[in-house]
Amino acid sequence: MDNLKGIIFLLESALNSSKKQLMSSKIVVDPNEIFPLIEKLKEAIVQQENYLDSSNDNQVNSNNDLLQNDEIVDAQKAVFKIRKEADNYADGVLARLQLLVTKLQKNMIKVEKSISEGRKLIEQHQMEQNKGDHTHAS
Repeated sequence: MDNLKGIIFLLESALNSSKKQLMSSKIVVDPNEIFPLIEKLKEAIVQQENYLDSSNDNQVNSNNDLLQNDEIVDAQKAVFKIRKEADNYADGVLARLQLLVTKLQKNMIKVEKSISEGRKLIEQHQMEQNKGDHTHAS
């Protein structure tokens, strides 16, 4: 930007120091002095445009990086939410499974008691039959 201002200043100085035509507001300029300055001005403008383009590209890249960061944060939030929901679901399944196992254990105890009582009844019945067989045999 300073380069552009410097070239413009030189152009203004060249024009201000140029000779005026008699009886007119026109000036006579030396083309060997003005055209090199105009060429320098064109080059400086191209350099400034390139600088602005690269700055814009960097800004766009920076904005894209920010958007990508936002997308990453959103994705991480979604992952956290899904994990939390999965943990809650798994916890519910395990709680129901634990309740079912507890009920099955209680039922197994009842089954074991029933089996034990059934064996006792069979033993008692067999003993009564054996006593009855011995009294009839005597």
